[in-house]
Amino acid sequence: MLENDKERALNAPHAQELLHNIPKEQGDQLIQCFLGNDLESTNFVQLRNYFLQNSDFLSIAFANRTSSIPFDWPYKKKKVQKPIDKYLFISDTGQQIYQRFKAVKKEIARLIRQEYNGRFLYLDNLASGVGHDVIDLLVENPDLEGKVHIRNIDIDKVAIQLGQERTHNLGLSEHISFHRINIHKYKPVDADIVSLIGFLCPMNTVKSKKVIQYLASNMKEGSVLVYSTALTTMLADPFVDYILKMIGWKMDHKTPEESGRLLEGCPMMLDYQFFDEPHRQHCMTVCRKIRESS
Repeated sequence: MLENDKERALNAPHAQELLHNIPKEQGDQLIQCFLGNDLESTNFVQLRNYFLQNSDFLSIAFANRTSSIPFDWPYKKKKVQKPIDKYLFISDTGQQIYQRFKAVKKEIARLIRQEYNGRFLYLDNLASGVGHDVIDLLVENPDLEGKVHIRNIDIDKVAIQLGQERTHNLGLSEHISFHRINIHKYKPVDADIVSLIGFLCPMNTVKSKKVIQYLASNMKEGSVLVYSTALTTMLADPFVDYILKMIGWKMDHKTPEESGRLLEGCPMMLDYQFFDEPHRQHCMTVCRKIRESS
């Protein structure tokens, strides 16, 4: 990351507003640590402690680093009051998380309609967390209730309980189920559509390929896989990227072409890609299982 890129990020209006709204001591620490890419020193630890104590989102995310529960904030557009939270959610990165959420809902609904031919479908939503995307999908598209059953797969007990409660309250328990299973052990053998959103974002190419290869080997011919990756365009906002690294959220940024090449060596055919408009910080790749060569 070039120094002038970092300085440009610091001088952006929202970053300046954040620095103005936190104590000068912590603001100076933040600038020093950010410019030095410091994630280890005593200064950094003090700074991280301040951020955890003064950000509802970061404190929840730090305590639940393997959970999707923190995404409830941007997904459901919860109101925030603290300066750090306001900065994170008004930033392009924060806004694009919600745009990804919207784009995935819209495209999965379209895929269900496309794949439905009178035969009931199964959609496996892997690493689903609470499952807000698919719950909202059925709320917004009630005509799909008789066409698909959605299985949310996650290991987070709390997220599953929250999802079950919301699904029950909406009268959708017949159409959406929750299963506490490690996706590395789950085999979507009868799924027509498999959704894997967010799970690969921190993974490098080698690890991502292993996950896709495993899923592909356990999917039936003709079924569809949708997976997301974090794009290099996310680095246009290095200040937010640094703040997220404070809590251990380190993304592996790829280009759309690199995201598509994750399918190399898999019995999957790339169909198309779609994005979280307008800034395109996330790439969703749609592919289809093909016959494996003997």
